[in-house]
Amino acid sequence: MSTEELVQRVVQMQMTSPHFAEYCVAHVTDSKHKFLFDATDSEERRLYCALLQRMRGGFISDESRECAGATAAGTERQRQRHRHRMLTLWQSLSHYFTSAGAAGATTFCSRVAASAAVVYGPHMPHMFRNIKDLAAFVEMVDAAPRGEEHQRAIVQFMRGRLPMTEVFLHVMLQLCDGYVYEAWCMQAQKPVEEMCMRGGKNQKEEEGGSAYGMASRRKDAASWSTNYTAPSDIMVDEAALQKGGTVIFLANMLMAEHETFGRPLRYGAVFEHYILRMVQLLARYAMDGSEALAFVRETVEVWTEGNVFAPATLQDMRDAVGIKANANNHR
Repeated sequence: MSTEELVQRVVQMQMTSPHFAEYCVAHVTDSKHKFLFDATDSEERRLYCALLQRMRGGFISDESRECAGATAAGTERQRQRHRHRMLTLWQSLSHYFTSAGAAGATTFCSRVAASAAVVYGPHMPHMFRNIKDLAAFVEMVDAAPRGEEHQRAIVQFMRGRLPMTEVFLHVMLQLCDGYVYEAWCMQAQKPVEEMCMRGGKNQKEEEGGSAYGMASRRKDAASWSTNYTAPSDIMVDEAALQKGGTVIFLANMLMAEHETFGRPLRYGAVFEHYILRMVQLLARYAMDGSEALAFVRETVEVWTEGNVFAPATLQDMRDAVGIKANANNHR
């Protein structure tokens, strides 16, 4: 088999095979597959990237049409929101990992993409085969707050697909953004019941009408997006905010699983980049006294004691959650 045929075969497998992640793990030391794991410019790498982008373009179009025609449980409004949510995530993934970011991006997470390097891991991350697989993963994350069984299942699912690690964390950041949006409402603009609906769910009703309270402003909570000014009339739903905390918990569990493979972590920079932004995002909108914020603050303390991330990253996290420096801090 020629090199060109191998690259074409690998790209086809990446887009269609449910076993592609396992295939990559099995060939990680094979020099013939170096183009998968090494970003160094080469003829094989250029061919791989070109074919992958070309095929993704076709898949984006096909899957977008499929999603647009899909049926989902619930009202028509809920189905429309489900379709919009999946299309937004799918297009975000496709854009983020095939370009250097969008000029003039306006959404919370697209600003991250526009200002950051495209890939933080050791190779171009492997994508979901199609939008249905993405939707299934999102459903798993949405179900994570139900209990430990769901949480263990999703962590093991991600652990078994190492080449997709960066894609998983990218989606989890997007979902965390969605959960935080769900958690806050601006009374001056729209009713609470209308603003606190995300992905077709009325969170206030489903969570038993959790208490709302004024969010404190943490000006340093998201230094990577400094042009934001929090409105003075934000109200935060704690139950919805805790879903964002669950995403951080899942990311931490997955990182612990990766540590069983040895240190330094193969995807250490990926975890550091995305977890920092999850922490900053949740801390920005949490109320003083929030259980979700308390959990994240305790987790940041543990990471600090263990020197889990770079000192600057840990300090950014500590600043975000409001931990003051003292003589006992070990950074």
